[in-house]
Amino acid sequence: MTDVPAGWYPDPAMPYPGQPPTQRYWDGGSWTMHVAPVPWPYAAQVASGPTTPDGVPLAGWWQRVGAFVIDSLVISVVNVIVTLPLQISMQRKMQALVARLDTTEPGRTPDFGRFVRDYLDILLPLITWSALATLAGWAIYSALMLRFKGATLGKMVVGLQVRLRERPGQLPWSAIGLRILVQFGYLLSAVVPLLYLSLFWYPYLDCLWPLWDKKRQALHDKAARTNVVRIR
Repeated sequence: MTDVPAGWYPDPAMPYPGQPPTQRYWDGGSWTMHVAPVPWPYAAQVASGPTTPDGVPLAGWWQRVGAFVIDSLVISVVNVIVTLPLQISMQRKMQALVARLDTTEPGRTPDFGRFVRDYLDILLPLITWSALATLAGWAIYSALMLRFKGATLGKMVVGLQVRLRERPGQLPWSAIGLRILVQFGYLLSAVVPLLYLSLFWYPYLDCLWPLWDKKRQALHDKAARTNVVRIR
């Protein structure tokens, strides 16, 4: 069967007595462990919404948003803990800066230009390190969850999974890396805070893209050739 293209075919394994027939995915070289019920006639004609090429229904936009919100809460908690020393240091410096402004000699105009410069000297490092900590958190979390579970915690809660568009199975590291780079790589621009702030629109564009995309892919899905699918 080595000349047969990848796809779903009748399962060569004999079903147990009373078990309905199943189909098994052939990856072009060997049978995989992925099985599915045999669809009833004309099922493809009445399937609701778009699917992958092998017929798995794609996730809805709101489902993906819900999953992302859950994942964001997880990352936010970790990020707050990691950057807590930096936040405490910033608060102390801000208090000292405000106190210095309040102790300006009577009749002397406060140097607001210096105040703004000192304020930015305190704020910009916090923006940079917070963004880099967020990037590290998302990268580690997404890489491990997608590689070994095929889904993040948020996606697992709402019944979604990430897979290559053309075939099921474990995601390769290359696809995972591309997803992370395209989805969160803009956070690297935080080393130049003004550039980072100017890219505020990018995550919204990436998030909204599946709304008008026929394959329901975000930009990071397109780069990695993946789809988010419904598994329940």
